[in-house]
Formats: sequence, structure tokens, C-alpha cells
Amino acid sequence: MRIARPALLILAVLSCLPLLGQQPPQRDAQAMLIAQQALAAMGAFSAPSDTVTRANVTFLGGEQPTQGTVTLKTRGLGQVRAEFATVEGSSVAVWNAGRGSRRDPDGSAHHYTRAETLNKRADHLPLFSMLAESADPAVAVRLLATESVNGAPAWRIELQRPLSPDEDPNGLYEPFSGCEVYVDQATGLVARIRYRVPSVNNLRDHYPVEFDYGDYRAVSGLAVPHRIVQSIAGHQVAIFQITGFTVNNGLSDSDFSVPR
Repeated sequence: MRIARPALLILAVLSCLPLLGQQPPQRDAQAMLIAQQALAAMGAFSAPSDTVTRANVTFLGGEQPTQGTVTLKTRGLGQVRAEFATVEGSSVAVWNAGRGSRRDPDGSAHHYTRAETLNKRADHLPLFSMLAESADPAVAVRLLATESVNGAPAWRIELQRPLSPDEDPNGLYEPFSGCEVYVDQATGLVARIRYRVPSVNNLRDHYPVEFDYGDYRAVSGLAVPHRIVQSIAGHQVAIFQITGFTVNNGLSDSDFSVPR
């Protein structure tokens, strides 16, 4: 059957619409260079297969500070396990390949939503943050500004992994698919990471989580921050003091089973 010329033109235009809507991610050359230099400064060329970090932690959210300990385990970029011990008991949280869950001291389990796991990385190790994905052509990398972090100038870089219309038809998950990384201009080390998390049962309401890094020390060929301050919506909620760090411990998938 012969198709009329106007119909052919309409079909051609319609076939191009998906391509027109898929713009390649913006990848700022200067931001890429800063990201690569930061990764090198933290030991990217010596990146281990797994890590175990032990720390004392002070929780600041209540009326009085609460002391505890935490053991943080990582394997690759997508597996993280946190084992907390406080006066209330022991709890464990696991993030594994886009899934996550937490078991509280009373034995109850809380399963993290997709929005809570999209941008979750090893928050205590900037080397394994989303910065490590900056070489991926699918990740947008932009230099936003120069800002002060704890009195020192730092480059503020945004990393964003675009979501397709099938993955995010209403644009609700876009705020949770990226992060901002602040790189100290003097040392080349990551001074701060910021990303957004949703409020309970409301994806349209979200707030920033920040991790400030200091007291970097060389351990097993890596630059490891030994003091980490976590803030939520501008309020400090926890201070981590690293007491031990080991690499290549032989961790396996079974160490990152998501609690049920």
C-alpha cells in the first residue's frame, strides 16, 4: 500500500520525537578534571575489593548526646552494611544494589524505599561516593560554584544520573538520583557530600543530608577521613570518629544480605 507524502512526513517527525527528548548528560570538562584529581588524591588507583571501618559515634538528635559504636563494611560501590551498638541495643542496616533494609534493636525491620536507596553510597568513604561514577558517560557532571567549607575554598560539583521516563514518569525521583561533592581546592580531597532524602510518605517533600570530612590519614594506600560530621537539614545529628580501617577482608555477598 502506498502512503501519501504528508503521512510519511508525520511518521518521520513522530519517530524523531523520542530522540529529540533524550539529550546527552552535561559533562563539564573542568568538573571532570576536578573529579578525577580528587579520586586520585584519595587513592582510586589502589581501591580495594572491600573495606571494614570501625568508629565511635555520638548521636546529637536527642535531648542528650548518645554514645555508641559502628562497624561499616563495603564491597565494591553498591554494597554497604552498618552495624550499630548503643545503650538501646544493636541494629543493622544494609544497602545492596538498589535495595535496603534496617533491623532495629527490637527486632523489627524497616525496608527502605526506592527514593531512599537511589543515591545511597558509602557515606563514610568519599572515594566510594557517586564521585567514583564520574567517568560513566551516563552521569552528568557539572561545576556549580566555588564555596567555603569550614573556612576553606572548595569546588562544588554536581553529579546526576538521569532517569528515563519509564523509570521516573512523573519526575518524582529526580531529586534523589544525584549528589553534590565539595572538593577542597588546596588538598584535592573531598570536604563535603550533600544529597537529598525524602520525608516519610511524601516524595515531593525532601531535605538535604550532608557529610563533612576531616582529619584525613593515609591507610593502606588510601586517604581516609577519620572525623565525619553528619547533618540533616542543616542540623548536626552525628559525629563519627574512626578508630580502625582495614581493606581486602574477604567479604562476600552473604555479608550484605538485606534484613527481612
